[in-house]
Amino acid sequence: MKPRILFWLWLAFIALALLPGLSPSVAPLGILHSLRGWFWLAALLVFALWLVQLVVPPASDALRRVTAKRAVKSLLSALSDGERLILCLCLTDSRQSVPFGLTDPDTVSLVQKGLLERAEGLVDIRVCPHAVPDFVWKHMKSDEDSVWGHWDRNSPEVRLALAALRDRISRNVQEVRHHNVEMGDY
Repeated sequence: MKPRILFWLWLAFIALALLPGLSPSVAPLGILHSLRGWFWLAALLVFALWLVQLVVPPASDALRRVTAKRAVKSLLSALSDGERLILCLCLTDSRQSVPFGLTDPDTVSLVQKGLLERAEGLVDIRVCPHAVPDFVWKHMKSDEDSVWGHWDRNSPEVRLALAALRDRISRNVQEVRHHNVEMGDY
């Protein structure tokens, strides 16, 4: 039941409980007078339900956010080097989506872990857009060290690996575009 309905129900029970106090000599009010204790009890119960409706949903949402954040943090700490490289590329280039083939093992693993989402609809199997879900992206942006892990983001090896990954993505995209132009899809 919605909190606003419970609030109005609570007010109605309060009114019914206070109404017999006006004139107990009138016959219908006399019946209400005998039920006055029940109206107060009902008002108290409805008020308690109203408070529960106001407090429990925000608390459960907060608990769900904390649980999701812990899950993302544990998943990020257990990434393979290839998976970590893909997510580091997203952070370095400040982009939430990357095109990878549907059969790329690191991408498939990230999709299975829930750290990447595959685009829906008609996509080319060689280059399919994958996006980092919003809640994962927010965590990655707020705690970049958890994504980089033990890697030094300024080391030449990491920069070369990121450049090689960018080149691989660029080549795959160009091949698909070239193929689509030849086939008349563009």
